[in-house]
Amino acid sequence: MSNKRPLTPPFPVCRFTFADGRRCTLPASAESNGLCYAHTHAAIRPLRRSDLVRVLSNPDDAPPNATQIKRFLAKLPRAMAEGLITQKEVRNFTYLCNVLLQCERVSKQSAAKSASPKRARPVTPNKDAHNESNHLIVYPTNS
Repeated sequence: MSNKRPLTPPFPVCRFTFADGRRCTLPASAESNGLCYAHTHAAIRPLRRSDLVRVLSNPDDAPPNATQIKRFLAKLPRAMAEGLITQKEVRNFTYLCNVLLQCERVSKQSAAKSASPKRARPVTPNKDAHNESNHLIVYPTNS
């Protein structure tokens, strides 16, 4: 006789996922939308300023990427609702985040332009210098 748990239990399991990726194994409550009783009634921890800073910080001091900036922007309404920051600070943070997002877009576009090979466009000489025997196409030189 085996003492192992079955791979799929005969009852629905809580859908809560812990920060380290593990799943809760308690049975789900019928009225809790897929969560167990403990996770349905768990108190939500209040947001702190360090939570906001942690979203934007990188261990190698690199500037935040677009995903981090958008996560930060998503936390601002909750931070204001909890009284952590004022409406004026929300406006300032939103403006600064939009500037950061725009800078990232521009830097990606300029990197893509510099990575693509430049093709020379043919330049025809002006009409004064053109005659029937001279059908040369002049290409610009990079000087």
